[in-house]
Amino acid sequence: MNGQESTLNARQAACLDVLRSTKGFLSTTEIREQVNTMAGVALVAEQVYRALLTLERRGLAERVRVEGSVKAHWGRAGWTVDLALQESSCKPRETA
Repeated sequence: MNGQESTLNARQAACLDVLRSTKGFLSTTEIREQVNTMAGVALVAEQVYRALLTLERRGLAERVRVEGSVKAHWGRAGWTVDLALQESSCKPRETA
């Protein structure tokens, strides 16, 4: 746990746990539903969104644009870089 993580409140930590447990991006609503299920609480979208904004400011999460969706989507910080590397390594190399 780094210094940024040691000062997280319960909501922020729960949102970060959800992001770390998934391989991909989740909407704010999906994160809220998972946090509420895992923690047995009843958070509203605004509470989760504020927690995610704090995680983003601290460099622990990032907001991503998902084509075809108007909802805010989120992932672990650095996850988009990981996906780009995986996609580039999976592409067949062209030879001359």
